[in-house]
Amino acid sequence: MPRLRWIFLAVGSLLIFLIISTVLFFELERIATLMYISVERNEQLAEKQSKVNEYREQIEFYSTDEGIAYLGREQYNFIFPGERIFVISNDRE
Repeated sequence: MPRLRWIFLAVGSLLIFLIISTVLFFELERIATLMYISVERNEQLAEKQSKVNEYREQIEFYSTDEGIAYLGREQYNFIFPGERIFVISNDRE
């Protein structure tokens, strides 16, 4: 029959092994979650960076004379001197 000291040593070793494996399992799960969040945030960052680049291009365009003319024509219905406007109406009613 094994001595009591060897039984305590075996039970203690098994207990330490189980504690370490449980902690390792939870840490690996947390690492996987953090990696998923990191990938998701990098995608959001890339999307926002593309929007910033798009807005910079718009700022550069609207700071030119062509951009100002385009904005005036599209949003405020301005015309250049000497241009004519033709209004097409639908009289089916």
